Amino acid sequence: MAKNLNNFNVAGSPVYVGNAALQELESHLRIHYAEKDGIIILADENTYNQCYSLLIKEVPRLARAYKIVIPAGESYKTLESCEKVWNQLAVAGANRRSLLINLGGGMISDLGGFAASVFHRGMEFINIPTSLLGMIDASMGGKTGIDLYSLKNIIGVFSNPAAVYVWPQFLNTLPLRQRLSGYAEMMKHALIADYNFWNRLIALPMAVISDWENFIVEAIQIKAEIVNRDPFEKGDRMLLNFGHTLGHAF
Repeated sequence: MAKNLNNFNVAGSPVYVGNAALQELESHLRIHYAEKDGIIILADENTYNQCYSLLIKEVPRLARAYKIVIPAGESYKTLESCEKVWNQLAVAGANRRSLLINLGGGMISDLGGFAASVFHRGMEFINIPTSLLGMIDASMGGKTGIDLYSLKNIIGVFSNPAAVYVWPQFLNTLPLRQRLSGYAEMMKHALIADYNFWNRLIALPMAVISDWENFIVEAIQIKAEIVNRDPFEKGDRMLLNFGHTLGHAF
């Protein structure tokens, strides 16, 4: 494993955090995935335009991967979008030995994880979160799903990614609104589990945080401890829904 890389286990999935995370991905692909089995990258239009070139620079072999690009936005986290992804997976010749790489925020990891979990009765997928919210929450823990009309995440399965690679440099591509969304989620983690972390966050406004990695690591530690106690949300994991139920209603 590369130096300067934090490693977690969240519900059985390895999570790698740090500027060396994509080097670890390169090593993982070289060891575990033959070219003939097929690697497919799923991204939305925004992520593809802003993050794909950064990914390829760090992991050049992925330039040869089949690419599926869907419209951006929560309104596209639908069965219709899943059908488009499944059709493209079929066109790419994907099978159970293939790998789907979800490059994006929570919408992509939710939809892509669900699509992979039922295609050919299950193919492996990896999450590479590009949003702060994805890096500390949505990309790990096994929740996948899509919306049904106005009902959020009503269709889905628990299915854990083969791995999650958190590369903090993707945060430089985000507009302020997206960083604020993730920062609020980070504060929620602190509020439900770590008073000291909460005090450090409120003492250092998001605008002046220069080293996101340490804060991301602390937030993931909180999520990991809760999810590993209750992977299927029958008890303690409901704490992580704090604020979400009302937020979804709005």
